[in-house]
This record gives sequence, structure tokens and C-alpha cells, in this order.
Amino acid sequence: MIKYAWNCYSALKITYVNELANLCSATGADIFTVIQGMSYSEKLLPVLQLRPGPGIGGSCLPKDNLAFENMAHKWSERLSLVEAVILANELHKEKLVTTIKCLIGPLKNKKIAILGLSFKANTDDIRYSPAVYVIQ
Repeated sequence: MIKYAWNCYSALKITYVNELANLCSATGADIFTVIQGMSYSEKLLPVLQLRPGPGIGGSCLPKDNLAFENMAHKWSERLSLVEAVILANELHKEKLVTTIKCLIGPLKNKKIAILGLSFKANTDDIRYSPAVYVIQ
């Protein structure tokens, strides 16, 4: 599992850079400058800090994924991995609701406590929180 997970993660990163290179070529941006700029933020989400959860949320990630996808389309490019992230995030929230229903049965007339409504720990920001979708 670890070998496959790491190799696929590596392939995702390489494929993402290749897709970025295509968009940079179309827009006139320098892919090496983009890669260097991205490297400064890599310490914000190291692999050891990744944790499974209800999906991506917050004021930046969902909005910026959609904006980047739209930018690529305007330049007649596709960021298929970004498109896949957007779709996977929606499917993940739906799967979470299905899992809850499987664990506790029909939700009608049940009281359920929700802890951790914000999109990440140590914040009170609930913008685009996947938990809001789950609650609804």
C-alpha cells in the first residue's frame, strides 16, 4: 500500500507540473518560476501533516481550484488534475454522508452532534467547510 501510494503521489505531482507547464506555455508564464514559487509554500502542508477528513474547504482552496480551472479553459488548456480534485472533493462529501447513514441508519428524527465545523483545526472560519454540506 505504501509503495503504490507514494508512487501514485509522485506521479500526480509530476503530471501536475506537466499540466502547469502547458498552461504556462499558453499564458507566457515561466514554469520554473512557478515551480520555485510553489516550493516556498511546500512546508505549509508536508506529507506527515496530511490527515483524512471530510474534504477541502476554507476561503482559498475551493475558490482557487475553480478559478484556476476557469483560467486554463480561457487559454484552451485543461488542468485535468484540478478538475479531478474538484470532482473528488464533491464525491468525498457525498460518500461521508452515505457512510454516516450506513453506520446509524436513517437520519430522520436523530440528534447528531457536530464537532469541528471549521475547515481546519485552530480556526473559526467555516467558509466552504465540507462539514456544512454534511450537516445539510
